[in-house]
Amino acid sequence: QDPATTAIASYEAIPPVGSVPPNSETKVKIRAIGEKLGNFRLPLMLSIAGSVEPPLQSSIVANCIGPKLSLSHTQIKWGPTTCLIDNVRDLIITNDSEIP
Repeated sequence: QDPATTAIASYEAIPPVGSVPPNSETKVKIRAIGEKLGNFRLPLMLSIAGSVEPPLQSSIVANCIGPKLSLSHTQIKWGPTTCLIDNVRDLIITNDSEIP
C-alpha cells in the first residue's frame, strides 16, 4: 500500500503471500479499515514475484460509516444552583450503529 493512502484507509491481504497453481484460481480476502468517514477509493496492486511486468492493478471502493449516536436530551438545564455544590444531571448517549 502506498503510505500516502494510509490516512484514508489501510488494507491487508489474507493470506499476504501465496501461489496459484496452473489452470486454477485462489481466493484472497482483502481486509480494509477506514480511517475517515465517507466514500473512498484506494488503489490495490498485486505484485508477482519474479515477474518483470508491472503489478496488476485494481481498486478498493468503500463507504466508511461511523457510530450513529443519539442523546437523551438536546439541552441540559441546571437552573439556579448553589456555588461549590455538586449538582448532577444525566445525559444518556446511545450508539444505534450497526457496527459492533
